Amino acid sequence: MKKIIFGLMMLVMMSLLGGTVMAQKAKPRDLFIQKEQDETKGKSGAKVRILLKRGSEKERYVSPNETFYSGDKIKLAFDINFSGNVALLNIGSSGKITMLYPYPGADSAVEPSDREQLIPASPKDWITFDNRAGTEQITVVFSTNPIPSIQQIIDMSGQSQANTQETTTVTGNAGTTVNVTSNGNSSTIYIAATAEAQAILAELNSRSLKRSKSRDLYVETVNNDATYIVAESSLISEPTAFIISLKHQRR
Repeated sequence: MKKIIFGLMMLVMMSLLGGTVMAQKAKPRDLFIQKEQDETKGKSGAKVRILLKRGSEKERYVSPNETFYSGDKIKLAFDINFSGNVALLNIGSSGKITMLYPYPGADSAVEPSDREQLIPASPKDWITFDNRAGTEQITVVFSTNPIPSIQQIIDMSGQSQANTQETTTVTGNAGTTVNVTSNGNSSTIYIAATAEAQAILAELNSRSLKRSKSRDLYVETVNNDATYIVAESSLISEPTAFIISLKHQRR
């Protein structure tokens, strides 16, 4: 009888240990999808994909590990599995920061949905790589709570300018340049035009990236699919960020 009880106890322990190991091995993609299906499972997170338009080729989603060439056009597609807030920043080699999302007249709040959010939103608008090679870096900031810095920028009337009818040049960290063409209100972007606005966004970027390094943040790139980022809800109660680096070469 004692042997039977001992055997049962061992089976229970092995089952528990096995479950723990499986949980540790679970990939961000799996945790993200589990959260979508059942709010009691998984972790809060974001999914980011890159839609590529290259010459006459059919538009397709590619991995961030893709090599991009001058003239390539992209859109960023993101989704989250929790009610929260998202901001996308581009930081140039000069230190100048452009806020790609949210758009003028909107805030950073987003909800889970069956459709991804495209940036730029208008079908006519794309982020276009020019003829200067380098590495373009985009910071994605997300949080379960509102992001005060973003709202502060939006509220700074006259200190952030909305680009509506012209092409905006955004210089990347390694000398690359991205042109964001915005022809409609749905795709307008903010350019933090003053030193104060730049300082606000720079502080947000720095603080958010530090939080991602100080605690567990799971990031996984699935080839030709997406980048998944998941974390404990307690971590992203404040703005937390990760960087997507895009390699850019001349043709």
